[in-house]
Amino acid sequence: MEAIDLIRFFSDQPQRYKAIYYGLVGKKTISNLLAAKKNHYLVYFHSWPRLSLSTFQKCLQALLKADFITPGAVADSFYLTPAGAHYRQAHQQAIFTPQYYQGLRLPQGQQGLALLYLAIQVISEYHHQQKRYIPSTTNYLLQQRVRQWFLQVKNYPQLPQQLSQELTLWLAALPVDQADFVAQNFQGYQFGFQQSELAEKTPLSLYSQQLVQLDALARLLQAVGQQPQDFPLLSQLLVPNQWVQPILSYSANLTYQAFMAGQSLKRIGYTRRLKDSTIREHILEVALLVPGFDFKQLQQQDDLPPTDYFKIRVAEIQEMSSHEHSN
Repeated sequence: MEAIDLIRFFSDQPQRYKAIYYGLVGKKTISNLLAAKKNHYLVYFHSWPRLSLSTFQKCLQALLKADFITPGAVADSFYLTPAGAHYRQAHQQAIFTPQYYQGLRLPQGQQGLALLYLAIQVISEYHHQQKRYIPSTTNYLLQQRVRQWFLQVKNYPQLPQQLSQELTLWLAALPVDQADFVAQNFQGYQFGFQQSELAEKTPLSLYSQQLVQLDALARLLQAVGQQPQDFPLLSQLLVPNQWVQPILSYSANLTYQAFMAGQSLKRIGYTRRLKDSTIREHILEVALLVPGFDFKQLQQQDDLPPTDYFKIRVAEIQEMSSHEHSN
């Protein structure tokens, strides 16, 4: 993890560092979601699932030592210093901001990329009649999925040309710099770069390099979902509803559907045999993640015993929603 990777998440408002870490690795709690939305990094949720806390803390200490961040009044909170703001501005070329990617919707994005890149490699090697090569991923499950896909499309007329056409259509929808970088990550017969070589070709940090590819994958899944007829091969490899998940958890969505049908919170809990606290967690998740949530409807249908925690959280979320609408 590089300094520019972590410093992008800090501002002039103090925030707890563990909320940032838990957001990056995808620990989905109301507190973490609330902090991520409040501080404008919800889009990055679950974007670095294998980031270790020790690595994160080492980078945090480096930022403190450089006086790029400073402790806030609340324990374990930090905010950006003028020196940190200057550093971030001076290194903007290393930061990539996604346009299509949302971590909550694409939690298995890294596996999706590995699947896609392996499929490209397989078709390339097959086209050149190469049977001995090192696969781009050693993940057995992904290898089996590509194998099954290859057996399905093997007899497609002009298979390599068709795949090339679909990849070109996808990349043409991206900014040129992004498309070039994504294509440089492809591996195949006598082409492809090592990660160290790619790092020398771009000013982007390693984290941003991953975001560039995840964002491109999200755009591809969008295109495949909207125009599957243009992607006869990739639509069989990357079925959108197998990769793009609803923003709400399954259980929270069931609670939300019952809520929208007019059921009171007590009735929902009784019907679903869930604790009051669980129903409230679901409602908070919905209020945080679903645009246009009706807080007046919540007042009418909330017949559970009042708690300070729920009252305070609802007020925080409502204030954020009002601010978003005013902007």
